[in-house]
Order: sequence, then C-alpha cells, then structure tokens
Amino acid sequence: MLATYIVRQITAPVQRLPSGRGFTPFETGATWEEVSFTTEGGTRLPGWLLARDDTAPAILACGGYRGERADLLGISSSLWRAGFSVLLFDYRGHGHAVHAALRTPVTLGYRELADAQAALRYLRHRRPHAPLGAIGFSMGASVALMLAAREPDVRCVVADSPFTSQREIVRHGVTRRLGRQPFRGTSLLADRLADLVLDLVDVLLQRRFGFRFDDVHPLRDATRLVPRPLLLIHGEDDEVVPASHARRIAAAAGNAGVSLETWFVPDCDHCGAYFLDRPRYCGRVAAFFRKYLHT
Repeated sequence: MLATYIVRQITAPVQRLPSGRGFTPFETGATWEEVSFTTEGGTRLPGWLLARDDTAPAILACGGYRGERADLLGISSSLWRAGFSVLLFDYRGHGHAVHAALRTPVTLGYRELADAQAALRYLRHRRPHAPLGAIGFSMGASVALMLAAREPDVRCVVADSPFTSQREIVRHGVTRRLGRQPFRGTSLLADRLADLVLDLVDVLLQRRFGFRFDDVHPLRDATRLVPRPLLLIHGEDDEVVPASHARRIAAAAGNAGVSLETWFVPDCDHCGAYFLDRPRYCGRVAAFFRKYLHT
C-alpha cells in the first residue's frame, strides 16, 4: 500500500486549471512569440520563444517538477537581454496547457526528458545556425544533464539544484517521512524500510508507466558531457535536493574530464540562488554561456 501511494504521489497529474491570468514574456519586455511543437509520440507541447537573430546563441530552459514555463521568466528574460534566444516550454502534465485538463501523469524526469528532446529539435529547426546551450532547475537541471548526454550539439549546461538519480531523490523524500530528520543522522530502521518500499515502487513504475528508477540517472549521464562545460549551482541549505547530490555530480563529472564550474551558495534553499541576488546570478549565468557559446 505504501509503495502504491508513493507511485501515485510521483506520477499524479498536476491539478491546475487554465486561467489565462499568469505572467508571460509581455511582463518582462522581451521580444517573444507563442510556439508549439510535437513530441515523437504526437503530443503537442506549448512554449515561448524569446527571439534574437538567427545566429545568436540559443538556450533551452528546462523547468522543475510540477512547475510551468512562467517560473523561468526571470532568468530567461535576463538571458534574452544579454543577447541570447531562449525557448521555454511546458512538459506533458505541467503548466496551464491542455495537458493538465487531460490528467496527464508526470514522471519525475523520464517522459520529461523526451519532451526536452522535442523542444531541442524545435529550437534547432528555428535556429539552425545558432550554437546551443541548456539551463535547468531542480528536476529540469537533471533533465538538462541527461539531455546534453544524448545531444552532442548542446555545447554547455547550467544545472541549478539537480538530483543524482530518481531513486535517490525519491528515497530522500521517503526516509524523511519515515522518521529520518534531514542533516541529523540516520535511522537504520527507516533506511531499511525505505529500501524495501523503493524496490516495490520500482516494480510498480515499470508495470504502470514503462520505466524504472535507473532510467533517470543524471549522475551517470553527467560523465558523458566530456569535454563540454558544466556549471553546477546549489544552495547549501537545500532540504528538497540536498547539496550532496550536486557535490557527487561534480565529483563524477570532474573525474571524467568535464570542464566544470561549481557555485555552492551559503544560506540558500532549493533553487534560491537567483532570488538571493538576481543581478549576480544573471550575470554569472550569462557570462558562462557567453564564454562557451562564443558570443
């Protein structure tokens, strides 16, 4: 029963009604257009293209779990002002699009990776001569890492608060609920019970949705970015995705020969670095992309 409950929590559709009252790039003053594109399975996904000229570097922006493209308007508009084209999009089951009304399940990185690949194909089509980069936040940071591992023309990645693997981030949430307090040691009973439950969750995910925990493994995929550059950003006080996840990704990527930059931010919670100091954050991210996309 607990395993079934966890599967439902992981994959339950986002319950968000279309309102038409959310923020769009209109609020930030960017030049933009409403776009859409199709996944290999035929699902239509909505997006916003913040447009520069055809040869300007282009960035794919990947949002977080149960989020929406409007969540990334701040950093995306800043990158547009810095001279980049940026594509923001909603995964299946996310945002205010029709997917929410259709009760589309979410998959914590599995189908979302396929959606990001479809978005990248569209960005290539619209900007065939532009050098490409990717930025992502939380689950989107993990998606960006997995995307770049599969798409060699993604020249560099900014990953803000990624998790190492789907199993480990689900395990983190389960152990906390079973009595393990974050940053205060471990409970052996909670750990053993979590492992047992997660094995059952893994089987149920395969039966119901066709994927396993191991299919979402950014830690493994990060080593495949060699020699492309990676900027890892993580808050030291993150309790949603502990900073240890980014440290392990940094160690694995660095040992594999990835060109690595890290920015671990003190007194910062999950994906909070942007909000602590917006000008500094935007400046550092833009400088990274400018350096490696040759603008």
